[in-house]
Amino acid sequence: MIARMQQRLDQLGSATAERDQALQFLEMQIDQAAGEIAGTGKTNESLRGETAVLSDQINGLSRDRDRLTGEAGEHAAAQAALETQVTTLSGALHQARTDRSLIEQELAAARSELAQSVAGRNALQAQVAGMAQSASEAAKTADARLATATAEASQRAAEADRLRAQVAALEQDATEQTAAAAAAAADETKGAAETERLRREIDHLNEMLATAETKVDTQQDTIAGLDAKLDEALARKVEELEQYRSEFFGRLKQALGDRPDLRVVGDRFVFQSELLFASGSASLDPQGQAELRQLAVALEEVAARIPPGVDWILRVDGHTDRRPIRDASFRSNWELSAARAISVIEFLTAQGIAPEHLAAAGFGEYRPIDPGDDEIAYRRNRRIEFKLTEG
Repeated sequence: MIARMQQRLDQLGSATAERDQALQFLEMQIDQAAGEIAGTGKTNESLRGETAVLSDQINGLSRDRDRLTGEAGEHAAAQAALETQVTTLSGALHQARTDRSLIEQELAAARSELAQSVAGRNALQAQVAGMAQSASEAAKTADARLATATAEASQRAAEADRLRAQVAALEQDATEQTAAAAAAAADETKGAAETERLRREIDHLNEMLATAETKVDTQQDTIAGLDAKLDEALARKVEELEQYRSEFFGRLKQALGDRPDLRVVGDRFVFQSELLFASGSASLDPQGQAELRQLAVALEEVAARIPPGVDWILRVDGHTDRRPIRDASFRSNWELSAARAISVIEFLTAQGIAPEHLAAAGFGEYRPIDPGDDEIAYRRNRRIEFKLTEG
């Protein structure tokens, strides 16, 4: 709109300039005519006629000038109004630009704050990953040092045994030499010198044996220290995994509800087999698939928070009651329990759980949780157990 107003002002200015040029041109013609009248010496009558004509032209030009002057006044008023409007719009534009600048500053500050938050989150994630990696590397280093120290201790022990055997042989030799020296009285001086030499050698070997035993003791202390560090590292990993196991069980309980056929036993989450399989079958029924989908969702949420340095496995254990199986598809309860565990991990893999974090085991009827011999005990023993444990 401001551009259109400026264009209108330019047009008015152009019209005013054209009017001024026309007036100047007529005045030049009048002056030229007066000069011609004075120079040619025309008669008064002729001059009066021409003067009348020129007067009429002058009067017409005056009227045109008055008209143009009125138009110029109108144009000037319109220009003043337009200039006032331009000033108002310029102020509004300036205020809008100021508001826009403030908004851009606030947006830049918000973006900066967001970038700092993202950077902080990335730094924390990197720190957590680094700590997990350091713990894993420390455990591996401790294992390697423990193996090396054990091997060195074994070598030191073998060296000590060899030195002990050598000392025993030298003592035997010294005894024999002493006997020979006693028998050969004529050569007593020589025998005594040889005996003294052997005794000095025995003393030297005893010193070497004591040094070796000291080194063995030092190696044993080092091994004990490495054992303690390894136990501490393993305890930290077990404690960390226990935290995620508790979170997994909590989310699973929340998703599946408080039901008697779903329960936590120690470090395991137990499904009754009837929730997942028909009697004697290793194929998941639709209800069982629905239950396992909720388990997979809970496991994915927890697994996303476990640091990469923590090696974990969800172990799926199949159990049956002790009554012999009557289905020709399986030769024993052992085969049935293993087939059911495998069916569960295949389904979880299809739901997106990484197969390297899954393991299946079948125990048949050999690990019952209820020793009873009735239908209630049989039903409790027919189960699928999930255990989140270290790899």
